Amino acid sequence: MTAGPGSGKTTVLVERYIHILREQSLSIDQIVAITFTNRAANEMHERLRSELNQMLRIANEEERRRWLNYKRTLDGAVITTIHGFCARMLREFPIEARVDPQFLLLDEHRAAMLLELIVEEVLSEFISNGHVEISRLTLGVGRSRLAAALAQLYREARGQGLSLEDLALATARVHATEEDHVRALEELDRIMTEFLGIRRTTKAAMTNQAEVLAAWTEARKLLRQIPGHESLADYCRLVENFRAHRPQARAPVADHVKSLDSLIWGKELQGRVPQVCLDLFARQYALEMVNLLLRVDQRLNEEKQKISALDFDDLELRTLSLLERPEVIARTSERYRFFLVDEFQDTNAVQRVLLERLALAKGRRPANVFIVGDRKQSIYGFRGADVDVFREMTATLLAAGGEERPLQLNFRSQPPLIAFFNHLFARLFQVPLDVPASEYKNLDQLGYVKHEKSEPKRELRDEGTLVELLVTTKPSLEDDPRAEQDSRVLDAQQLARRILALTQGPNAVKYGDIALLFRAMTQVSIYESVFRRANIPYQTVLGRGFYEREEITDLIQLLRFLDNKTDEIALAAVLRSPLCGLSDNALLALRSSGTRQLYTALRHHAEIEFISDEEHELLDRAAKLIGELVDRRHHYPIQDLLRYAVHESEYMTVVAANFDGAQRLANVERLFTLAARFESSGTHLIRDFVRYVEEFEAIGSRESEGQIDQASDAVRLMTIHQAKGLEFPVVIIPDLQRLSRVATDNWFLLDRHNGLTLKVPDGRGNLVAGCTFTSFEQRHAWREQFESMRLLYVAASRAEDRLILSGVTEEIATLGTKNDSWLKWIWQSLELGDRSQSGVVQLDHDVELQLTLNLADEPTDLEAPVEVSQTNLHSADSLTEAFPLIRPLGPLSSIAIHRFSVTQLINYQRCPRQYYFDRVLQLPSADQMAIWNNAEAPEPPANLTATLKGSVIHRFCERYTPDQNVEECLRQSFDEVVRLRQAQLSDRFIEIDHEAAIRALLPLARNYLASDVFRRVEAAPKIPEQNSPPPAGQDGLWSEVSFRLRRPLGVLFGIIDKLLITHSAAGDPEIEIIDFKTNRIAYDKSDVPHAPEPPRIRTPKGGQFAFDFEDEGPPEPINRHPSLEDALKIAAEDYQLQMQSYALAVRELLPALAGAKVLVTLHFLDPNVEVHLADELLEPVVCEQAVDEGMQRSIFSADPRLFPVNTAPHCRMCNFLRVCEAGKEWVRLNWSTDDAD
Repeated sequence: MTAGPGSGKTTVLVERYIHILREQSLSIDQIVAITFTNRAANEMHERLRSELNQMLRIANEEERRRWLNYKRTLDGAVITTIHGFCARMLREFPIEARVDPQFLLLDEHRAAMLLELIVEEVLSEFISNGHVEISRLTLGVGRSRLAAALAQLYREARGQGLSLEDLALATARVHATEEDHVRALEELDRIMTEFLGIRRTTKAAMTNQAEVLAAWTEARKLLRQIPGHESLADYCRLVENFRAHRPQARAPVADHVKSLDSLIWGKELQGRVPQVCLDLFARQYALEMVNLLLRVDQRLNEEKQKISALDFDDLELRTLSLLERPEVIARTSERYRFFLVDEFQDTNAVQRVLLERLALAKGRRPANVFIVGDRKQSIYGFRGADVDVFREMTATLLAAGGEERPLQLNFRSQPPLIAFFNHLFARLFQVPLDVPASEYKNLDQLGYVKHEKSEPKRELRDEGTLVELLVTTKPSLEDDPRAEQDSRVLDAQQLARRILALTQGPNAVKYGDIALLFRAMTQVSIYESVFRRANIPYQTVLGRGFYEREEITDLIQLLRFLDNKTDEIALAAVLRSPLCGLSDNALLALRSSGTRQLYTALRHHAEIEFISDEEHELLDRAAKLIGELVDRRHHYPIQDLLRYAVHESEYMTVVAANFDGAQRLANVERLFTLAARFESSGTHLIRDFVRYVEEFEAIGSRESEGQIDQASDAVRLMTIHQAKGLEFPVVIIPDLQRLSRVATDNWFLLDRHNGLTLKVPDGRGNLVAGCTFTSFEQRHAWREQFESMRLLYVAASRAEDRLILSGVTEEIATLGTKNDSWLKWIWQSLELGDRSQSGVVQLDHDVELQLTLNLADEPTDLEAPVEVSQTNLHSADSLTEAFPLIRPLGPLSSIAIHRFSVTQLINYQRCPRQYYFDRVLQLPSADQMAIWNNAEAPEPPANLTATLKGSVIHRFCERYTPDQNVEECLRQSFDEVVRLRQAQLSDRFIEIDHEAAIRALLPLARNYLASDVFRRVEAAPKIPEQNSPPPAGQDGLWSEVSFRLRRPLGVLFGIIDKLLITHSAAGDPEIEIIDFKTNRIAYDKSDVPHAPEPPRIRTPKGGQFAFDFEDEGPPEPINRHPSLEDALKIAAEDYQLQMQSYALAVRELLPALAGAKVLVTLHFLDPNVEVHLADELLEPVVCEQAVDEGMQRSIFSADPRLFPVNTAPHCRMCNFLRVCEAGKEWVRLNWSTDDAD
């Protein structure tokens, strides 16, 4: 049955169920009813109970006993989701299914985490075993990105019901073959021969002909053979270079040039010949990925077998295998005689085959199958649902003697709405013009659905136009303050005005009758903000955003602190939150106190000045609460800790007073439930739950907000997917201007009908697509477009009484161009043209539309919130005067004397945003940020910071002499540094494991002693006073040379590790600046051959490094780290400005040696490599310009927009990562957890 929206599908299913009970002699558990959600199953259960009560009231005495028995056994009825039914089957036949009947069902998070773990393991295994394609893919796309892709591909393949074996066969079949390559070359030979044979008449044309002939002669030699992995870069470069000889497409060669464009001269390797060649590589890579996934599947099953666990896909796949056994088919055919399936358009191929085996398998008595669905409402493609499955199942049922019946009656919406739906979607559900006729036979596979008209069955209730289109144009005037506003702000403002108008007057609707249905909730906060200002009550039903809600963040920060007491940021957040309620002034006083730790300051707040008595009372309560939680943290479950904190702080009372208090309370309760569910799976630490929450969000879970009172009078904000199956008196579809773009960053594509393909690494750092990928990409774009049409249809058809469409555009004229948003789809489908006036548009004889332009421009203000005293606000000259704490930070005074450390400039060069956090906002510094964790959350055994480690090694390099014992000298250096820093280390002094520290530092010390740097240092004359200025012309070695250098913008100061002055054989002075670096360089050690001496690397002006190795071995398998050359290049670039500062200081502070040659040496002790900056980078003018520009950029603005984020590997170790969204996103996308080593 094809049932349209509002047709009463649930009613039909219930009536069908009752009809079966009435007409058939069977028990109630012989009927299987499958619903899409548990909510739908519960609703059907209750509807059946009501119908059975009705039957009992009208039945005679004989029938009454029968209906009473049905009612008594209703709780045993098989009314469930497909996963619920599969779980039932597996537990009913555990031996045949080879599963533990008490199997553990993994939730989405745990299944994803286990999969990611296995993928990483298998990926490492393949790389280690020399799988060339996987190694090159790792290099081409990055290890973390490849691992994420493999996990996603595995989930998608299983979700679409594809066996990996069938996927491999389809993949091999769909790609080009070597025969295709031969044919393409033959065609190229033929066209090129004709092209070169055409007589030219101009000198330029003849010259070009000769150039093409020469280039073709060379190119043909390489094109003849399919390149290997090593030569693919040369192949791509050859094709691109050959295109440079392409003449203009003019007579007499115009047609031939166009043909050659399609064969080889196409832009970006789009010619047929390179496309087929790249497709051969894509086939190899894709098949190797499938091969890897087969191993992943094997290992994953082994791990799940160990813990007797299944995931949701396992439920379907194991049941499918179970139904291959004849004895199971025989028993189920006797057991289940009727199958009723709802929302069949949202099923996948596995579920279709599952139903076929249950009901239509050979060797069993055919069951009665009744499926209900509507292809126009299939919107779950992202979960593996395939709209074509409904058509395939329909064909199967018809072949088995079944019937197909439409049900297009609509009992939900008023007739004018139905007329509008029929008018709009009949025009919108058309095949796009860019779909070629050759693809028409595949339209079903692409998800194309024809529109079927609905017939209204509800009486007309409201007069007037019931469909509205609100369009606001963005102001173009520079003096209009709204010109810079986000388009969604304007959209929210016009909707706020319309909602306020709807809820006023004699025919007012309730707020609770209105629902805003979004495609995505990423920008819903904009609408929330506008609605709050307009005093419009709302409830937001979020998916991913649950963990970003303020009340959830408060409690997660509390858990962070309880897990790690040195997490100052988390503690500050807790103190400022409603859990403690401290003011900014009190927090500042704590932070500014003499004690180093914020927690220590909190416990001794009575000794701190500038805190009021009222604040001291709050601090007493805060210290008592946090102290009690700290005492309980290792002895109480997480849920109990959270409940205790909420109860003792009266947190619920505070958050309930907010505008959306009911929602906040429900969210907190939901967090309690999540904590309880998490702990029920085993013993865990607090940090495990925090990670669970973070990664649950990161892997794309669909955890919704806590359920709230549905009777509350508030506007609903939700996604269209969340609204599926619901209906509302007034439906608003906002944000119509949102672009309907298909993701363009996909480098692999999976097609249920055609297999897998991907872009391939070209050996030059690029990913290039072959012809199959281009074809898949186009099919994917069409499939997304068709699903987007259906999504708009589902959203509109939720409306009972009124539909409001709302969007923003630059100008009306642009609505007729392109076709990249719902607003443009609607505007063009309704043929609204260049209308510039508001009014009622008569679209057809019974179809009307109220067009309203620029509602947000109307002069009336949005209704103010509840009246509050605003005397102080009105008396203030500005908002920042009323609220001084939100006043923007101004730029530093240009007349001040600025002091710059070299480290400061390095930090700015590395990442301006890090510098902004550190120097402008003055957030906690490196030491204050507690880079070391406490004993409860230890870092590497020694518990050393990079700063402390560097200080010890520098001290060792300074004091070591050949007559000393290396380990003893290192120990003395360590003790001396720690002793000098003991006051700074405070109570963390006892946390440092001295012996582990010595063991960790000893390899660095030995690397130094084995280096050429040490030999040069030892050979230099010793200077009695190490810190005295070096005299002119005197050779010697100076250590820890401090300097202060005056520049136009301020004073630069720093310390040079070692300064070595020598003279060449010709008597020319030479200065070597040596700087030790103790940070570990992560690189692919397989790229570095063993050499008797450490390699030296020189950085020329272009930034390229030159290695001087004695020999080179064969390339080893590629891993996730860059080569040593690339790793050192990245590291050296971070210190370039530092070295230029040193070179400038040496020249200006040692005028007697102004003409000396300056050499800068960066000595990376791990892995014991020297890097030298190019001479061009050390020229005086270049150094002056670099230093002055660095100073200038860092002092003349405090606007964060002028301090951009520079995302790179250093983000992992940045002290401000938690407050830098761009950094967190980069780390999530580019660095797996394994890369922390």
